[in-house]
Amino acid sequence: MPESGWQPRVLCYSGFYGNGVKEVWDMIYEYFDFVRQNGYFDYRRNEQAKYWMYESINEHLRFNFYNNPVIQQQLQEAEQSVLAGRQTSFAAAQQLLDEYFNTLNFR
Repeated sequence: MPESGWQPRVLCYSGFYGNGVKEVWDMIYEYFDFVRQNGYFDYRRNEQAKYWMYESINEHLRFNFYNNPVIQQQLQEAEQSVLAGRQTSFAAAQQLLDEYFNTLNFR
């Protein structure tokens, strides 16, 4: 059974002929009523809000990291070092992150 507790039904309709369209919309409204009453609707909304909060944080961090002038200068060099096998990808990433955080002057 789905996480929402809703048991889906199969309906036939034809938008062209106008057959079954009302029944499909009735089922959609029935679903909304069902998930609102059992709390699943609010649960999913909250989970979506949490997801977008983290996505927003990640996007801002990614943007600030890659647009940092120091990182822009060192990124190509780090990439070449990894490709040449002089440095592991993890070591290069850590070095870039350390440099990035140093540029922020955290105290």
